[in-house]
Amino acid sequence: GDEAGRVVRAFGAPFGPVGFRRRATRPEAAMAPLGGLGTGSRGPNGAAPVRRLTIKLTKAPPRPPDGFEEEAWTSLSAAIDAIHDKTSSVRSEHKTPVPSYETLYRSVEDVCVHKKAPWLFDKLREKLKTRVGARVRELKSSYENSVGMDPVAFLCAFDTAWRDHCDAVDTTRRVFLYLDRMRVAGGVNDEFRARAANQTRSGNDALFAEPRSIWDVGVRLFRDALVGDEETTETTANDSPSKARLARAAAAAARAESNSGTGGDSVSRGQSVSQKTAHSGVGTKSFDAARLASQGALLLIAKERSGESKDSRGLLRRATRAFAALGVYAATFEPMFLEQTAVFYAREGDDLSVALTPFEYGAHCETRLREELNLCDDALDASTKKTCARVVAKHLVEKHLQRMLDEGFTKAFKENRVGDIARFFQLAKRCGGGSGGGGLETITKTTKDQREALASTLTDASNSSTKFVDAVRRAFGVSLRSLGTEIVKDEQREKDMVMRLLTLKSLADDAVHRAFESGETFVATNREAFEHFVNQRGNKPPELIAKFVDSKLRASSAKAAGTSENDSSSFVAIDHDAETEKALDGALSLFRHVQGKDAFEAFYKRDLAKRLLLGKSASVDAEKSFIGKLKAECGAQFTAKLEGMFKDVDASRDLMRAYNESLLGSKTKQNDDDEDAQGKTAPLKEIETYVNVLTAGSWPTYTALTLRLPLPLERARDAYASFYLGKHSGRKLAWLDSLGHCVLRARFDKGEKELCTSTFQAAVLLLFNDFESLTAKAVVEKTGMDDGECRRTLQSLACGKTRVLTKTPKGREILDDDVFTVNGSFTEKLFRVKVNSIQMKETEKETDETNERVFQDRQYQIDACLVRIMKTRRATTHASLVAETFAQISFPAKPVDVKKRIESLIEREYLERDRNDPQTYNYLA
Repeated sequence: GDEAGRVVRAFGAPFGPVGFRRRATRPEAAMAPLGGLGTGSRGPNGAAPVRRLTIKLTKAPPRPPDGFEEEAWTSLSAAIDAIHDKTSSVRSEHKTPVPSYETLYRSVEDVCVHKKAPWLFDKLREKLKTRVGARVRELKSSYENSVGMDPVAFLCAFDTAWRDHCDAVDTTRRVFLYLDRMRVAGGVNDEFRARAANQTRSGNDALFAEPRSIWDVGVRLFRDALVGDEETTETTANDSPSKARLARAAAAAARAESNSGTGGDSVSRGQSVSQKTAHSGVGTKSFDAARLASQGALLLIAKERSGESKDSRGLLRRATRAFAALGVYAATFEPMFLEQTAVFYAREGDDLSVALTPFEYGAHCETRLREELNLCDDALDASTKKTCARVVAKHLVEKHLQRMLDEGFTKAFKENRVGDIARFFQLAKRCGGGSGGGGLETITKTTKDQREALASTLTDASNSSTKFVDAVRRAFGVSLRSLGTEIVKDEQREKDMVMRLLTLKSLADDAVHRAFESGETFVATNREAFEHFVNQRGNKPPELIAKFVDSKLRASSAKAAGTSENDSSSFVAIDHDAETEKALDGALSLFRHVQGKDAFEAFYKRDLAKRLLLGKSASVDAEKSFIGKLKAECGAQFTAKLEGMFKDVDASRDLMRAYNESLLGSKTKQNDDDEDAQGKTAPLKEIETYVNVLTAGSWPTYTALTLRLPLPLERARDAYASFYLGKHSGRKLAWLDSLGHCVLRARFDKGEKELCTSTFQAAVLLLFNDFESLTAKAVVEKTGMDDGECRRTLQSLACGKTRVLTKTPKGREILDDDVFTVNGSFTEKLFRVKVNSIQMKETEKETDETNERVFQDRQYQIDACLVRIMKTRRATTHASLVAETFAQISFPAKPVDVKKRIESLIEREYLERDRNDPQTYNYLA
């Protein structure tokens, strides 16, 4: 509260047991008399007059006796000596009893209340200066007079002296708390205000201003006595104004550790103190206590780095906090620490980078960085952490990162060592001043210039670390391209290309996600690498991807994925569907990188047609789901023909339903007595016919093969043609016997069997209803098939796994005179037997035909693109036309191909060369 009305009770004070009460004098104050008479004016409305009583002071306020402050200071000085000496309450020199704490506090309050605070503060400062000077001289003399005291022992002595000093100053501050609060509050006393004004007028910076708090005075005095005025001025300029708060926090931590009895330091504080030695070249003038204590701290750090115990962390933490409080941390200790760190890790990096493997050395670097950061967190100032990490990364990682990547990255990628790959990436982020955390630190400076300076520094550090991260990214790209190119160009293992690429894709995606934190540059590198090697063999990768999709959607793959009869069919279906979906998604991920998507469409459409027409599709829903994904990837135009194929299959199903209904109706009207009618319908009663009507533009182009069908099959085909053309006039049906299949019922010696065959196989087998044996030449003549096709069909029936016919003489080669007969002793466990066709060399022929069709389609697209460009520009140069064409087409092409199409358009008079400039083309309307 304010001073008015305060009662000062000074128990044991120099001016006796009676205190003085200060009263505020207010002459204008008036109060109504109690029971007395007075005069005054009447109130409003004729009320009784207000009576007032004026009270005046007749005596001056009491004054303290002269010289009371000197007597108070005698007690306070004795108390300060007792605090610093850690003695009892009786001063041994003056035999003066030290008053109680409350008495001392009231003495300070009395002196300050009576405007003697500046005088008391000067006395206190001089007293502290004497005591602190004596303590520091004792510390220095312990080193100068000791024999063999190493820096660590001096550090222990320094730590003891600093903690004793902190305890003494803190206790002194508690006694002088009233004075301390007056100073810190801003100098309520006139003399304090005058001192502050003089400092401001003299132009002294706030950093050099006289400290206000008693704690700051104690720290300043200890620092002046320890390092001298010259170094004090130098170091203070490097310290921030918040060092006082940091010093108080350090002292509080030192007191807490001192009170807790921490005694785990690895070096004894009393080591070699009593020994005497002559220190050559070391005198009081050249003695640098701060540097010597810093050397002791560095020795502790060096021992810890060499693998010795970390029990000295407590001593090291107290020492660095003391350095920060005294203002010698940034100027003395930190440069020495960083220099030692650089030398140590430069030597260690040169030695271990050769002795260890890249993976072992990377793990060692990671461990060292973690240890240094833990050291900074536990024992050093927070400002050192980033600089220390930068120094360690520079000498331990930066110099050897490229060697680690060259020797270890490809191997780590092949073996899917994601942990080692991630370690390379994190170490690269540490290089060049990066923080390793992927982002800039928060800028907390106060002034605009400081914020801009720090932001510039952090940006430069980020840019520097980007260089090393790019080195990791390049190593990733080189390794990925090398492995991918090796897979794509391996013609001996073409069948496994897609599976190997999917495995590589999984490894690359896993590395990008887990090791590289899904960075945009690494995602782009992954995509560019796959686009590079997937398109190196023209149309072969799209063809193999289409075959892979066919293998997953074909019914045989679903059957192969099944289990034994005792297993649950529902779980098998779920597992197979999940596996198929995963495989198709992988194939689609490879398809995204393919430039020749039109080639994939051609091969996929050919395989889809076989699955639909031969009933080999494992799941129509899976087929449509995959086409939906292709539509989302490439657009509706890309899948229009594929969707049209499914529409044709659905329409054919409806047509067959209508055909069977019409056939059934016609049979009910027949006259059973009409032999001619019976002769015409008898074959239709025995044959179940199913016809797929295909739209020529949606389905692949097939070569029509000649075949003379047996009479029952020919009548069934003619009946359906008559029905269809009757419903759709103006259309034409072209029969593709090569895509048909039949189910025949055959009688053998050991029973009946159903044979699933192709139309060609059925035509050959039906001949043996009329002939017991036939030569190959005779079979060719009677069926009208192509000679090569007929020989392959006979080979599948007589030389394959399911031998329905026997061949004389035996052998796989079919000659004209070879004789074929029905195998009466044919046996098979199953009732329905699949007779496989010979997978002949026609696969290569079909592939060549598909590639040729793709090439022709591309020529048409190039022609349309050229005409479209010339129609817009009317005239352009050759280079510009070629460049614009490449920008618009979506498939790989060569400049030679474009040039040939330009020549073709000139021949067809779509374009002409300019008469004055042969490199310029003009469009002809």
